Amino acid sequence: MRDFFRRLKRYVQGTILLTLIALFWPQGADFNEMARERHDEDNTLQPNAPLRIGVSWPIAQRGDELINGMRLAINHSLEDQLLDGHAVELIIHDDEGTVQIAQKIATSFADDEEIDLVIGYANDNQAIAAGVIYQSARVLQMVVGAPTTQLATYNHPYLVRTLPTAKDFALKLSNSFDKPIKTFAVVLEKNGYWEEMASQFTIDQIKKGAKRAYFRTFPAELPPDYVRETLEIRNQNVDAILFAGNAVQAARFINKARAMGLKTPILCTTVDLETIEQTVRADTQNVILPGFYDPDAKTPANKRFLSDYLKIYETLPNGWAAQGYDALRLALTAIHESQSQKAADIAWTIRYMPDYKGAAGLYRFTKQGDVEDKDVFLRTP
Repeated sequence: MRDFFRRLKRYVQGTILLTLIALFWPQGADFNEMARERHDEDNTLQPNAPLRIGVSWPIAQRGDELINGMRLAINHSLEDQLLDGHAVELIIHDDEGTVQIAQKIATSFADDEEIDLVIGYANDNQAIAAGVIYQSARVLQMVVGAPTTQLATYNHPYLVRTLPTAKDFALKLSNSFDKPIKTFAVVLEKNGYWEEMASQFTIDQIKKGAKRAYFRTFPAELPPDYVRETLEIRNQNVDAILFAGNAVQAARFINKARAMGLKTPILCTTVDLETIEQTVRADTQNVILPGFYDPDAKTPANKRFLSDYLKIYETLPNGWAAQGYDALRLALTAIHESQSQKAADIAWTIRYMPDYKGAAGLYRFTKQGDVEDKDVFLRTP
């Protein structure tokens, strides 16, 4: 029976990916021709030729910290003589967090013969839809903000993903208790990413002997006011609550639950600590979030990153700044070592390089381009 459910899960995941491809495949774009042009080019680094790198990120929604981190990465790579006399030009576009705009941007990057590398993508659907274009056009896609492993599952050759997986985040939350819990509640926003995290958390807790005593889902486009959910959870007297949803809704739930006297520990799947801190008015005691960057880490890479970021931007970096910094440093190191700006050369150099020590910790990659054993941290607002 367990094997059946595993096969069913893989089937559903594959169906979702194929549906996304069918829905969002751009009409009229000849990616095979783009790929042939790239294949025919001499991608050996020419003296003093600029490196044009695409960036697709929801800047208005998430801020420009990712871009700031990438600019610092250019400065440090210059200091470390990794650029070999080449200027780095970032071609930055705000994809507004939507699939359609991200796909339009991806098409424009794929059509630019001088761009062989694109960094960004803040959610799974964007990364998957844009990834179809990049794989066809032979452009390396470095995904820094989407925790899906779905891309790597399909063995795309032009892919590197640097964020911990949804399973990594879920298991860290599941192991956050000082002693085993007996019952828990799940409030879930319907979305592939949040559903995967809620599923992984639930599976792990059931293995430990806990029981899911309450489960409620809501559509992303029609969130509740959380009055009913709070009342029903309080009646169940659970030991913990998992809120699997975006940061705005997590903050609304925390505010409502605490206002109605519910003091049960709340575990949030979102990594967006900044939004939680800005919008939660209630007591945040016993509220826990996962994170992928520890600003207090004493590693040489983080101390250098943190010190220089503070000097330039006069504020502490967040996780996205560290992600942008590490991703571009990885890419520029690979270009330097391979002496090529060809997407395949960069991708394979990253996949097979020794463990890389970045600001956000250790990076070790699978042969499919997925980061593995990446540290996840627990944070409180």
